[in-house]
Amino acid sequence: PDALPPGPVADDPLAPFVRTVVTAADMRKASDIVALRVTSCSSVTEFVVVVSGTSRPQNQAIAAAVRDDVEEAYGRRCIGNGTPEGSADSGWILL
Repeated sequence: PDALPPGPVADDPLAPFVRTVVTAADMRKASDIVALRVTSCSSVTEFVVVVSGTSRPQNQAIAAAVRDDVEEAYGRRCIGNGTPEGSADSGWILL
């Protein structure tokens, strides 16, 4: 990747998708929510959203809310086959 897409992040075509992810996490009381546009340093993805939870049940609720809200809004799972990596017990989940 050579350059960022032109214009502000809010004008990025994926901005509504990212807002869906962030809103779902926020509704489950996630903390330290950060959405990063990584287009200029990754050929694998355009955005990374990182959130924190304080307990295993909260981490499970955050992951489920993100998965469900994305599927409801876009009619598809987050990525790939929709199988998360990691688990709430391990302290991290990648959707």
